[in-house]
Amino acid sequence: EKAVLYAFSVVFGIFDYAVVAPTFGLVGTTYGLKLQGIGSGLLLMWHAIGAAVGSLAGGISFDTFGDYRPSFVFCAVLLFIAAMVVPAFVSDGRDLTKGNQKAEDGEK
Repeated sequence: EKAVLYAFSVVFGIFDYAVVAPTFGLVGTTYGLKLQGIGSGLLLMWHAIGAAVGSLAGGISFDTFGDYRPSFVFCAVLLFIAAMVVPAFVSDGRDLTKGNQKAEDGEK
């Protein structure tokens, strides 16, 4: 059992924390180096709040329904809503109707 726990820890560490550096890079690229500290701090703060609220909500859901399925269904619904809403607010300048072409300068 210890070997499985160690293997899980290694795989989790590789895949979970592999997104930290690119995320900070994205914050710096998007908001500039001047705001990278505050942007990264806010990002980590909301990540921690979401983890705490999610854990609490999952526990309350299990205590109420005796199963984790309602939590997974609720998260799937939220994920679907986010996938529909976020593209309306985020743009990287590409015109997706014309492939990978930049909208401003017409480069391919």
